[in-house]
Amino acid sequence: MRYEMMRPGQIREAIARGLPLLIPVGVIEYHGPQNPVGTDALIAQGIVHRVEQEVECVVAPTIFYGYTGQWAAGIEQGEIHIDGEALYGFVKPLLKAFYDQGWKRIYVVCHHQGETGVTMLSYQRAATEAAMEYGLAHGGTGWSADPDLRSAVFERVRVVGDAAFAPRGYGGHGGRDETAAMMYLYPETVDLTQLDKCRPVWAQDAHQATAELGREIGELIVAGWVAELRRLAQE
Repeated sequence: MRYEMMRPGQIREAIARGLPLLIPVGVIEYHGPQNPVGTDALIAQGIVHRVEQEVECVVAPTIFYGYTGQWAAGIEQGEIHIDGEALYGFVKPLLKAFYDQGWKRIYVVCHHQGETGVTMLSYQRAATEAAMEYGLAHGGTGWSADPDLRSAVFERVRVVGDAAFAPRGYGGHGGRDETAAMMYLYPETVDLTQLDKCRPVWAQDAHQATAELGREIGELIVAGWVAELRRLAQE
């Protein structure tokens, strides 16, 4: 189910049933001349949408903007960099709103830079603060003494990479794996002939990308998520 397509009653029912909420996250960043600038977010989105077809869950609208540091290129290549504090300022009320709605498990599914990247750290900071504020509001000072409250609070929001539950993910930046991911998930967005004009140092192996490789890795990632959400449903 897609959150933005749901009626209020359907949202309340999904929360009451304990369905997980998945939020795909990425950035707008240069990924070589052959890939779209939304590659990171599109990978997270494409994976999550396939997971939603396999196991019951709710998928929130994709968040396309985040911290890039203009590492790969600048605005002339379509890249949009959001400062870490500005990103946090947007993320905090967003996660808190979902938290306060009553979702029992929220997954922020990010494909960008990894766990030490500013984007994921911004989400993690917001998630931790939302949890602490909830605990304080419902248990008062010293709420760590309440075992039920303590155990429930920090598990409700998890900030993870898109391949967190798989043996392999789409590695690199704009190279073979991520290009293969786009050829599998959104084939109409890739044009390998553009590599003849410009091939960044981190995309030297991009010409080796195939839709089959993208499918192979993607199915591993989706299977991992399906197993995780089915495990969660049995708790």
